[in-house]
Amino acid sequence: MWLVVDTNQARLIPSVLRRGRVTAHARGLTLPPYTLAEILRRGEHERRDTLIALRRHKVRIGLEPSQVFEWLRHLSNDQVISYEPFPPAGSELEIEYSRLMDETGATVSPDATAWCKARTSDAAEFAARLKVQSEGARALIREHRPEKPETVEQMLAAMDGDRTRLSAIYAPFLYALAY
Repeated sequence: MWLVVDTNQARLIPSVLRRGRVTAHARGLTLPPYTLAEILRRGEHERRDTLIALRRHKVRIGLEPSQVFEWLRHLSNDQVISYEPFPPAGSELEIEYSRLMDETGATVSPDATAWCKARTSDAAEFAARLKVQSEGARALIREHRPEKPETVEQMLAAMDGDRTRLSAIYAPFLYALAY
């Protein structure tokens, strides 16, 4: 199991994993790119301390959602099942992530600063895109929402109905996310 770390948790990383109920089976830590960008924007001491704490462990930094969707749209169903949203080993992106994890100096390099700005922009664009798509999906769901069952018998009867109805409602939304 890989533990996913967000910005608020990053400074609370224990020095040793695999102890205690939560981290007992942890293989390492996973950071979203946006989390790494937020860590790099911290002040010198907090940034350094957080990066040092993270580097005590095996850390994987994932791909951005837009990158994941781009990769997924080219994969077959069998490939999607085994897909992991991380850069390929030895890739330029993995090497870049390693360099960013070493930004423990007094200031962040110009390249790291530019990378952080790009991730902030990517996050804002992705959020705006999701907002538009979710509005459309919510309208579809409202339009096709079944009547609320009044009894357990009605609920059970509804569950035995056409299960593909929900996938027909959600399919256009999921398709739009992939493209």
